[in-house]
Amino acid sequence: MSDIEYCEILKKDQLNYVMSILGKCTENYVYMYDLDNDFYRISENALNTFDMPSCMFYNASEVLSSLAYPADVDMLNKDLEELKSGAKKEHSLQYRWVDKNGNFAWIHCAGIVIDNLEGCEGGHVLIGRIAKIGNKNTADNITGLFAESKLKQDIENNKAREDIEGGTVLRIGVDNFKGINERYGRSTGDDVLKTIADCIRIVCKEHKYYKILGDEFIILLKGEDGIMAKAIYQKIRTTMEEKIRETGYRVVYSISGGIVAFNYDDIDYEKVLHYSSFALNNAKLNGKNRTYLFKSEDYNDHLYKMDIRGILRKAINNDFEGFILHYQPLVDANTNKVIGAEALLRFNSEKTGFLSPTLIVPILEESGLIIPVGKWIFTTAMKQAVEWQKYIPDFKMSINLSYVQIRRSDVVGDIMAAIKEIGIRPETLQFEFTESGLIDIDASMERLMRIFGENGINMALDDFGTGYSSLSYLQELKVNVIKLDRSFVASSTESEKNFKLIKHICEMSQDIGMQICLEGIETDQELKRLSVLHPEYVQGYLYGKPIETMLFSSRYLSKETALA
Repeated sequence: MSDIEYCEILKKDQLNYVMSILGKCTENYVYMYDLDNDFYRISENALNTFDMPSCMFYNASEVLSSLAYPADVDMLNKDLEELKSGAKKEHSLQYRWVDKNGNFAWIHCAGIVIDNLEGCEGGHVLIGRIAKIGNKNTADNITGLFAESKLKQDIENNKAREDIEGGTVLRIGVDNFKGINERYGRSTGDDVLKTIADCIRIVCKEHKYYKILGDEFIILLKGEDGIMAKAIYQKIRTTMEEKIRETGYRVVYSISGGIVAFNYDDIDYEKVLHYSSFALNNAKLNGKNRTYLFKSEDYNDHLYKMDIRGILRKAINNDFEGFILHYQPLVDANTNKVIGAEALLRFNSEKTGFLSPTLIVPILEESGLIIPVGKWIFTTAMKQAVEWQKYIPDFKMSINLSYVQIRRSDVVGDIMAAIKEIGIRPETLQFEFTESGLIDIDASMERLMRIFGENGINMALDDFGTGYSSLSYLQELKVNVIKLDRSFVASSTESEKNFKLIKHICEMSQDIGMQICLEGIETDQELKRLSVLHPEYVQGYLYGKPIETMLFSSRYLSKETALA
């Protein structure tokens, strides 16, 4: 029977007529595949998108292989062989077809094998429909990888299987992807994602992989194997770096990876997403271009901090309930008298008890809550200073400022407004900045230094010696006081070399008009050893720990303020 004769039979066949009608009633493609004669019939609307000989053609295996994305051909052929041999009766496959423009589109091809269909010479005919799924969140149209919905399906399927006990997720994210889009444009950003997807295909042939969110990918491995996941990450990164080199380093980027190894009995899809997101975020926080293996204790600590953040937010909204200031004496090194205090934040509530400032301050800064709390701090401290200046007219109040306040709020305007409202003399105020937190001196920092300088407000560089570029800041920062960190001070009593280093820093700073405050003086031995450096101020447990307002008043603001 010739091709033309066979087609004429099909045209007259009632089933073929029904398929033709159905093809006009749906965006999907209805098809019939005679497996024995390798003959294919598909809805005519498929010809608008895909390069087929016609809506009916022989050599279907060859045509379908040419339509399929190269990486999917073997998977398709394997499935068709099982259908032709009778090993399976149902067909359900998600793979890619390449359209006339060379772009690939994800499809879901499903069907059922019917035996001895009337009007067909062959004994096995596959009848079904083809649905384009690229626009239905099953696949990502930029990279061609399966999307999050397929990840969810696969995890749930694995969880239901008895032969799979554990799995591992490697979640990959592009470091500073937003910066790539902003600098080079979204098309370049898309190219970066395609490159990473290609690298994942090359490395992860034996594993499943997916594109999720904006710039993130997930590789799903069988078995709880964090070591293998890290090795896969390294191979992907190496392959990616080679491709970057081949492009002449036109765009340079890196990736971070979060790894979660788990037992399917103990986890569900939502937890996989939460845990892997946490792991990836930790990898980036730890410096980027690296991996982090999920640890439940770290995650629980993260949840604890989130709870604390909620408690702090509620306290702020409740008129700063639970927030208190403690004051540590600032001592004149020449007279050995208390001449001021440093205001230090504390928090205490019935629900949490006392919380260390080393815990709450980073939480406040990360959340932006340091802005309202910081305003409460300097307002409260200024009011207290005015009261204490009734006993010591030039009483100096030192207040810490966060760089989050400086960069994300008009803290200068707020401070100047508070000074005017409270009526405190600006020259009795000193604002401290941590040297370890300073990244660069931007416009907001320059404005602060200018206005403080014009109004006689003192500035101090705190924790000096804990950062990496201390000396370079001395020229740019218009600070009045350098506060040497406790760890720096203590080291001077341990070796002559360290002592000479501190001595040199003090002499250099004082030569250019800066004053020195030694922090963390705890023993008479340390005081005696360091007094030869001629500091202007000293602080430390030798003189007193930070204490609440009333106790500070009774202890240091009596008629006799000289320390015994």
